[in-house]
Amino acid sequence: MTIEHFLDYGPRISSKHESTNHLAAEFSFSFYKVPGHPWISMMRIDEWDEKGGFLGTTYQASYTSCYSQGEDFNSWWDKTFEFSKQDHALGHPHDELYDQIVNHYKAYLNTIT
Repeated sequence: MTIEHFLDYGPRISSKHESTNHLAAEFSFSFYKVPGHPWISMMRIDEWDEKGGFLGTTYQASYTSCYSQGEDFNSWWDKTFEFSKQDHALGHPHDELYDQIVNHYKAYLNTIT
């Protein structure tokens, strides 16, 4: 896979358990541009139980029509509600590309932690 552009915005959204005020979920966002595909939004979701025990990490990737290279995250996030139908119609990267993006992101995290 050739990556033309990659930008990691890191954690941007989080939620807490109401009963304990412990962190429940944290959402991190990255964007990828690979040849022959629209921009790809990759979301990492880390989740914890009500006692603060780590439950695991999941990833989601989808194409986005409203991201511009280097754009302020909040600007993109606000536009996602307006462009949700168009983005939904674009779909998701195929399994092989999805796996390559997730593996790239995990390798990237190992370089910064």
